[in-house]
Parts: sequence; C-alpha cells; structure tokens
Amino acid sequence: MKRLFFLTAIVLIHGMMATAQTTRHVSLVSARPRIIVTTDGEADDRASMVRFLLSSNEFDVEGIINSSSQFHWVGGKGWNAFHPAEWVEEYIGYYRKVYPNLLLHDKGFPSPDSLLSKWKVENVDGVGNYDERTDGARFMADVLLADGDPRPLWIRAWGGCNTLASALKIIQEDHPDKMPEVAARMRLFLIWEQDEAYQRYIRPNWEHFNIPTIISDQFDCMAYIWNKVLPSQVRPYFGKEWMTEHIIDGHGALCDAYPDKNGAFNGEGDTPAFLHTIDNGLRNMESPGYGGWGGCYLKVRNNVWMDPAPSSDFVRPEGQWGFGNSWSKAMEHYKDPALVAMRTDYFKPLWR
Repeated sequence: MKRLFFLTAIVLIHGMMATAQTTRHVSLVSARPRIIVTTDGEADDRASMVRFLLSSNEFDVEGIINSSSQFHWVGGKGWNAFHPAEWVEEYIGYYRKVYPNLLLHDKGFPSPDSLLSKWKVENVDGVGNYDERTDGARFMADVLLADGDPRPLWIRAWGGCNTLASALKIIQEDHPDKMPEVAARMRLFLIWEQDEAYQRYIRPNWEHFNIPTIISDQFDCMAYIWNKVLPSQVRPYFGKEWMTEHIIDGHGALCDAYPDKNGAFNGEGDTPAFLHTIDNGLRNMESPGYGGWGGCYLKVRNNVWMDPAPSSDFVRPEGQWGFGNSWSKAMEHYKDPALVAMRTDYFKPLWR
C-alpha cells in the first residue's frame, strides 16, 4: 500500500511539473510582444532583418511590410533607388534553411510559412503617399481592428510612415468609432520620420489619443556612422575580425546573406526599434523613459517620446524629426574632446 502511495505521489508530482512547464511556456508565448515591421529595404534594413529573424522567437510577428521612404522609392535614382520588394521573401527563404537549427534552441521561432503569409507590399512608388489602399495598408488596418488579442501591437517604421498612415486613414474613414480603441492598443517606434506622413496625417488625426510613440535619433550610432561615434571599447565588436568570426563566416544561410562592409559591420540603423521590445527586465516597455536596449527617451508632448538633448544648445524641432535636423548628424564630425564626450554620452543608452 505504501509503495502504491509512493508511486502515485511520483506520478502526481511529475504531472504537476509538466503542467507547470506547459503553463510557463504558454504564459511566455502569450507575453511576447506583437510586432509589425515596415521597411524601405535599404542595406541596413536588410542587415537589421537578419538580426530580427534570428530574434523572432522573442516576438509574435504580425506583419512584415515593404514601404518607401524619403531615401528609397520605386523610381528613385542612384542611392535613392528602391531595392526590389522580393528581398523580404528571399530572406525568409534563408531563414527557412536555418529554421530547423533554430528550433533546437527555442521552439518559439515562427515557421517560415507563417512569416511568409504575413509579408505584404505597401505603396512603394512614391514618398509619403498614404492615399492608396494597398494590400499592406489593408492588412495592417485589419490587424489593428482585430480585438481578439489584448496585447498591444508595436508598429516599427524602419522607413517612412506612409504605410502606417494609410492603414490609419482606412480606419478613420471606414470605422471612425473604432479610433480610440485602435489607438489604445497601438505602440509606435519610428526610426526618424522618414517621410512627411506622420506630420501631415498621423499627428493631427491620431496623436491626441496619446499613443505611446518613440521617434528615435539615437539609433544612428548603429547605422553607417558607427565607426565615427562609438567609443573605442565598443568598436571591436563592429570590426572585421569579430564580425567575420561570429557573424559573417560559417553561421548559416541567413548570416551568409548579411550585408556587411568588407567583413565588418556596415549598418543596422533599424535594429533599435525591435531591441526595444525584447523583454530584458528593464521595464522599458512600460515607459521609454526607463531606458532599454532601444535607447532612453524623454516625453516631449502628448505621449510622444524623443531623445534627451545632448546639451541646452540643442533645440528640438517643432515639425518633422529626421535627417535634415538630426542631432546625431550635427555631432557626427566632432573632434573636440569635450564635444566628443558629449556625443558619446548622447548615444550611451544604446552602446552600453
């Protein structure tokens, strides 16, 4: 009888442990942030996409949408030329090749087919055009209108804001009564404002709903100017020796496609947008002012957060925040040690 009791107890304990592990897995999955990425396909976007796909076990990916920007659009010439939208499908194909190995590390990696089903193309023929109801805009609007998931939806604009503006315009025109509800579930992280769509449409029509919005300039230390602005103790991790050994050579099909610069880091200016939503215990998703892997920010109006000024000499722009009035660009060529120290401190929330 005692033996039967003992065996029964063991079975019960194992059952409880299995249930606890299953519950923990479910809770971890349900706690993952929901994310939509929009991208203009620039070289640093493609590098960020490699890292995003290799980090996709941290998120529920709700969409990957090709968009345009003031830098890249169909019809743009030279550097402004648009990289064909099919690059996203190509990179998901590389992800498919390494997917079985990724599952050995975490069963939470999304299937390649799931990612491919959520790839859409927005209006990429011009800059800041948000009047056309494209597949990408309709898709984003549908995700925003769906009310079956209580988790916030983080929208990451790696390029311009026209895709987001198109989707929100559809909601305003077709479901105006849903605007407060949609705004309450939305979170925005903008890598600059890379077209006029935010200022022309989103700000006057949606910002008053107090949507948590980060408009980042700090990201630039992970873009093309990294070798000018990062402190010396950080640069080796971006250099050819480290990057070639740990990323470029012999790490699978997806890393083989990583856009590098002669074996060194080239740029990943969009990576901070999703680093912000990796839960690392810093609670930065509760408030951008707490600081996290995506930077540390200051509330400037409504629920819009921007970079703290490097010094009192820097004036925050009233309108579009981007390349033309970027503080990081203004500091890029500093040589004076005191100014370099100020610039280093400005970027510290990211490089640390």
